[in-house]
Amino acid sequence: MTLQRREIYSELTCACSQNPDAADLGSYTAFVYFVLSGAGLIGTFFLIPEMKGRSPAEIDKMFAARVPTRSFIHWTNTNDISI
Repeated sequence: MTLQRREIYSELTCACSQNPDAADLGSYTAFVYFVLSGAGLIGTFFLIPEMKGRSPAEIDKMFAARVPTRSFIHWTNTNDISI
């Protein structure tokens, strides 16, 4: 479903941006996609936490403890009870 929405959006924006009657960007359309991709890359780097080697329970505890996403890599579970 998400892929379909993205394809429809891409087709509509690409057709409208290259149309001489609309935006008339022509070959500059690539710069628009470059800026959007760069913004997505930067947003992903700062907003998506590192979860390598973590169990879903640990991730839930980190979100419940309001640990900042950039600090996930340094967080240790001190309340873990081992049997």
